[in-house]
Amino acid sequence: MINYIALGDSITFGQKASSSIKAYPTRVTTMLKLKGIQAKRIVIAEPNWTSADLAEEIYIDPSFLGCAKVVTVWIGGNDLIHYGLSSLQEPAKPIQEMMKNFKKRLDLILGLVRLMKVKHIICCTQYNPFPNTVIAVDAIGILNELIIASATTNSCQVARVDQWFSGHEHRLIYGYRGGKAEDALRGFADVHPNDQGHEVIAAGLFSTIYPLIRPR
Repeated sequence: MINYIALGDSITFGQKASSSIKAYPTRVTTMLKLKGIQAKRIVIAEPNWTSADLAEEIYIDPSFLGCAKVVTVWIGGNDLIHYGLSSLQEPAKPIQEMMKNFKKRLDLILGLVRLMKVKHIICCTQYNPFPNTVIAVDAIGILNELIIASATTNSCQVARVDQWFSGHEHRLIYGYRGGKAEDALRGFADVHPNDQGHEVIAAGLFSTIYPLIRPR
């Protein structure tokens, strides 16, 4: 039996999946079991969590991570959302400052997981639910560059979720409309994967995880 810990926010939590068994962490363990690997999933994720929330959660006592053979980390989307919403209500701080703070917190998160001697750490990039909004394309592009840089610095694998979703957003995102950020501001769009989206994520993560842990 191996332990798989999924760290994240509402996506990892399974928000908008039709049931918890459809969310990607459960699907990953199911795929592993079909290959003869008994796996227990542990999900540490909540809706609306930012990198600050996740860092605080594991910084208090990271010892629980020591039981894991595999950890996936998916965080950062809410950092961007909160920045965007706050910018509508008050003079915006430079986005570079937000990105710098995000990178520091992600380094802390991955460093703590590494400190607990987890053998396999996989960091997920962010897909773009608004591919037809230039500012979203640019911001998520920068965020993903930071995610990849942090993963590289901390000797982690990278799961390119952004590439898995690119061009298929209309099939994989719950309530997808026109792919414009304005839709979300009007309350007409969602940012979470639907069941098919979770399936794509799970398949991609499985293809990364299985070669690392399969019996030799």
